[in-house]
Amino acid sequence: MILINNHFSDTMSLVARVLLDRLDNNTSGSHLLSKRDLVSLTNIDRETIDLSFKKLQMEGVIRIERNRMIINKGLLRKTAGLI
Repeated sequence: MILINNHFSDTMSLVARVLLDRLDNNTSGSHLLSKRDLVSLTNIDRETIDLSFKKLQMEGVIRIERNRMIINKGLLRKTAGLI
């Protein structure tokens, strides 16, 4: 059970790092990133990406409003293990 939790924690960190990288390196003004893109960038299956997003929402890292994702960058950095 601990291995699963550690694996999921690693997965959450990876998803958070990819989201941060996209936010930090985007100069076009568009932050579009689909779950399909995340699957491709992280090599994590879609179901695990979905679980990661649900957990990020439960922890207040992200919230969805009118089909837009609002991100708390400080919490996202913490989830990514950067602070």
